Amino acid sequence: MKKIGDSLGYTDIVRVKLGMTPDQAFAAIRASNPKLKIEIINTRMDNPTGPQGSITRVPHYTLAHTTHPTVQTTYTLPDASQELIALEFTTPPNPPLVAKIVRYVGFAAGQPVPASTLVDALRQKYGQENFSDGVSRFWIF
Repeated sequence: MKKIGDSLGYTDIVRVKLGMTPDQAFAAIRASNPKLKIEIINTRMDNPTGPQGSITRVPHYTLAHTTHPTVQTTYTLPDASQELIALEFTTPPNPPLVAKIVRYVGFAAGQPVPASTLVDALRQKYGQENFSDGVSRFWIF
């Protein structure tokens, strides 16, 4: 995964790149938006070098998201904006490295951003989208 990520050196989402370690990815997310809450979902792995029956926890998924100040069950802020960044890491026996990055941004109510502005910026950074269903556009690397 590190080799693949290095070959796509120009490709990042909020400074997170394929092949980064969890700590590198978390630092990039914090640098991009320090207000995002980072939640780590670990996977359990049998530890063959430890005592019998011991396990090691390794990061498998991470969700970084906005958090409503009073309603902890929603990622949507009072102005209706939200941001979510989901990461999936490679699994053992390999070391955990970023294997997948997904980002969602919802804009504040009453503050629209022209779709053409967003699409033009994405095309400038990532090139032509791989797929469009008429509503959503996808860039897949």
